[in-house]
Amino acid sequence: MGLVAVLAYYGCACIRYRQVWRPYHIEDSAKNTRIPVLKIGDKIADKVAAVASSWTFIIFFLLFMIGWMLLQLWMPFDRYPFILLNLILSTLAALQAPIIMMSQRRMEARDRARAMEDLRVDKRAEKELKELAEKVEQICKKLKI
Repeated sequence: MGLVAVLAYYGCACIRYRQVWRPYHIEDSAKNTRIPVLKIGDKIADKVAAVASSWTFIIFFLLFMIGWMLLQLWMPFDRYPFILLNLILSTLAALQAPIIMMSQRRMEARDRARAMEDLRVDKRAEKELKELAEKVEQICKKLKI
């Protein structure tokens, strides 16, 4: 019963394939999607975001802070409130935050485009599954199953 329906559908699908229908491949949609060319500022923002969000940067920065404070014990050129250190840290934060936000915004746009493509593929798969269900119903009616 089930095997006959599957074989009958497979035969219909082969005829349909030869006539007009072509299977949808995800690779085809990947080839047709436009990948934006990154400008040099975008590449720099991505590199800065990658470095700033790594454990290497965190450990290096922690060592830098400890080194700065230890250096003040032997050669105190920046006394206790560490005004020069505060200036360096503020400047770093002021420059780093917008650069990281630019990279995140671009990644968000890339994720949104990927989600839209997934939605399009899912809708097409749903449509094809409905067509398959209708064909199976037609075959079952013809075979009186």
